[in-house]
Amino acid sequence: MGHAQRDLSPAPQGDLFGAAAPSGPAPYKVKPQHVRNRLIDMVETMQGAQAWPWSPSRTKLFRETVWPYLLDLLPPDEAADWRAKLDAEAARLDG
Repeated sequence: MGHAQRDLSPAPQGDLFGAAAPSGPAPYKVKPQHVRNRLIDMVETMQGAQAWPWSPSRTKLFRETVWPYLLDLLPPDEAADWRAKLDAEAARLDG
C-alpha cells in the first residue's frame, strides 16, 4: 500500500479483556449558562417587541423545538421559571 493510501487513523485497539477502546472525542455537553444566556436574549427580544419579532415560521420553530430543547437542559425548577417567562411573553404577543 502506498504512503498516500495508508489509513492515518487506525482502528482503536481493545483492552486485554476485549472491550473496545472509546472511539472519538466525548460528546459536547451544553453548559447551563449558555442556555440561560440564550433564553435571556430571547425573552429580552420579546419584551422589547409589540408584535412577534420573528417570522411566523421561526416563531413556530422556537415554540415547538428550540424552547423545549433548551428547557430540558436546565434543572426542572429553573426550567419552570423560564417556561413561565416565555409563556407570559408569548401570551402578550399573541394577544
